[in-house]
Amino acid sequence: MTPEEMNRAIAFLIPHSAQFSVQMEQLRTHQEQFSGHMDQLRLRQEQFSGHMEQFQLRQEEFAARQDRDHQMLIRGLADLRESTGRFQVWATELLAIQSKRLDRHDRILDRLPPVQGPEGTPGH
Repeated sequence: MTPEEMNRAIAFLIPHSAQFSVQMEQLRTHQEQFSGHMDQLRLRQEQFSGHMEQFQLRQEEFAARQDRDHQMLIRGLADLRESTGRFQVWATELLAIQSKRLDRHDRILDRLPPVQGPEGTPGH
């Protein structure tokens, strides 16, 4: 290679080498920024995972409370049905007793002589 060709090659390499160095520095800067963004993304993902775990726990607690309330409602309804049945039996028995008493009183009243008014007429 002649000295003139060597000078041209060096003249070509120096600006390109400088441009390559600048581009490598820019790439390093972008890579650092990207790494920072990835760290932030990982942090947000961890926070989101934590929120999802809390949500799932609360959802499980709510389901357990809802199931417990449902079971209490079923027991309460069964108790109410039982109480209502006992009340109906009691009311039927009471009605029968009162009906017998009224029938007995009616028979007693039927045997009594009619009441006379002040002038000897039957009273009301």
